[in-house]
Parts: sequence; C-alpha cells; structure tokens
Amino acid sequence: MDEVKSILSSDGLNHGSLARAREVLIRLASQDGLFPFEVFRAMDNGRNPNVLYCLAEDPDGTNALYLSSEQHAEDRSTLPHNHLAWAVIVGVHGTELNKLYERVDDGRIPGRGTVRQTSEIELCRGTGLFLMPEEIHSVHARGGSAMLSMHAYGLSMPRQTQRIEFLADGTTRQRKPNTNIRPIPGVS
Repeated sequence: MDEVKSILSSDGLNHGSLARAREVLIRLASQDGLFPFEVFRAMDNGRNPNVLYCLAEDPDGTNALYLSSEQHAEDRSTLPHNHLAWAVIVGVHGTELNKLYERVDDGRIPGRGTVRQTSEIELCRGTGLFLMPEEIHSVHARGGSAMLSMHAYGLSMPRQTQRIEFLADGTTRQRKPNTNIRPIPGVS
C-alpha cells in the first residue's frame, strides 16, 4: 500500500495513477502461494459466502487493502453501484465478471438514477480494474465458483456508507457496506 499511496500522492487521483496502482496490486496478487484459498476461506459451515480479510488500513480509515473471498452455491450478481472512494480490484484466484457503467441521468433527483453498461472485464489472476469514486460497476459470479480478489480502496469498507446502487426501475438506494471483515488468518 505504501507504493500505491506514493503513486497517488505524486500523480494525484486520476485514471493514469489508478492504472499504475492496479499494476502494483497485480504483481502482489500474482505471487505464488501468498494467498492460498484454503487459508482465506469464504465459507464457515455454509455461512458467510463473502468475506473480506483486512490486509492493511491506515489508522484514519483511508487506504485500505482487502482480500475478498467468495464462494456461492448459486449465481450471484450485485446491482450496479459506486464506492464513493477510488477502487482498484485485481484477480487472485478464479474468475468473476465485472460490468462497467456510465450514469445516464444528471443525478439531480434524489432516489432516481439510470445507468448504461459501457464495457465488461473478466477478473482473473493477472487482470484488474480501477474506478474513480463516482464510477459504477456490478459484479457477477457463477454458482459453484470460488473467487479470491484483492480490493484497494481510498476509504475502508465500513466507512463507505454513502454509496448508491441503481435498480432496473430507474430508482436508487443506499448500498450497505460489507461488514463481514476479518483479520488475516493466523495473525492477531
């Protein structure tokens, strides 16, 4: 995270600096044996199909790094949503589809919002994506699949309380952050 913070500090927050940060995280995620799925489990007796392991976080709740572990019995999709913080997400194990969107309306009417899909990327080892605070994505995983992905955010997940998600009927609602956060296994 020191390298990511250095890039953002020297270059400012923009697509170019986030692309460089993505390359840093891809290098980290590509190290063999560093994040074994058997250690960073998603399931506990059939519960908690999505777990965030906190790898790093600044004391003020900024610049957080998580390892997301997911395993779902059935297909899973999130609604299109933003993070209201910069985000860099890279694959570690397995595959997951991310769809990227642009907001079509001007955002002036609270509770209303429309998005249009612009692209998609399949995250797997060696690939990643980045998002500016207002940019929008959705996540799609096949049932029976397992996925580890690394997520770096400008703001820790519990503090991402103002995010919105976009419903198909043109309305929006507040998206609750994932609170299933655990420490690194074996580290107290």
